[in-house]
Amino acid sequence: MPTRTGVFFTQHFIVLLSSAIPIIVLFISLPALEIVFYRTLIAFIVLGIFSYIKNYKLILGVEDLSKIILSGILTSLYWVLLMVSAKISNATVSLIGISSTSVWISFLTPFIDKRRLNYLQILIGGIVIFGIVIITQSDFKHPLGLFVGMLAGLFGAFVTVLNARLSKGFHLYVITFYQMVGAWLGTLVFIPIYYYFIHENDFKVLFPNLKDLILIGTLVFVFSIFIYSQFIKLMKSISPFIVTLSANLSPIYGIIIALLFLGDNEKMGFSFYIGAFLIIGSVILYPILERKRR
Repeated sequence: MPTRTGVFFTQHFIVLLSSAIPIIVLFISLPALEIVFYRTLIAFIVLGIFSYIKNYKLILGVEDLSKIILSGILTSLYWVLLMVSAKISNATVSLIGISSTSVWISFLTPFIDKRRLNYLQILIGGIVIFGIVIITQSDFKHPLGLFVGMLAGLFGAFVTVLNARLSKGFHLYVITFYQMVGAWLGTLVFIPIYYYFIHENDFKVLFPNLKDLILIGTLVFVFSIFIYSQFIKLMKSISPFIVTLSANLSPIYGIIIALLFLGDNEKMGFSFYIGAFLIIGSVILYPILERKRR
């Protein structure tokens, strides 16, 4: 059983790495949907081979399999919206949008788990939203990117709550494998609809160039396999709300990384730092208040 300190550092290391996803996406020439298509295709092939070599049990019942596949489809929606948000705005705005996940979770969890509302979670979630609002007040030029990012946060909340349940009954790589299958199937089904309604029947298969393949490979091995499986592993010992509350630090980590790689395009005003302080404060404040409440 991992120690609390080990869980803490693992959790924040995952958040730090995850904050780089929108930045990597900006360097890939393909549209968001194609990125998710290739990312999930490669991921489930690699995980399938790995699971076969390791003799992990891949034969599941219909009910269990359908639940994991469904969570994979929701994952594809989350990733596509996250990448669309980054493409139409910038990495920082995208990360700020998905930091709303903890707020969504504070409302979704009681309904899904059929228990009473946790008003402390709602309060902390409200502080996060207030921080997001402050961040967006100074010369903000990307409202659509923020909206799409927050919509991604909603689907991310569904995925997180489902993963918290699934993590208790299956090996983390088995869950990740079938979720990548579900994410790929969800993307595959959506591609014809996407091209019919958005590209006006201008359907053409887009293939990644060498640079795209390297970056997509990074997304696959570092983010789709390593981080995603570790994320599921964390769910065995901490709640979905704690996981996503810490993920609210993504905009802070992301802005630092983005400034290093993208320069002036990612600079934010003074209000960003005030909002960031509120988000960081919520991460620190919640476990203290929760312990006192109990």
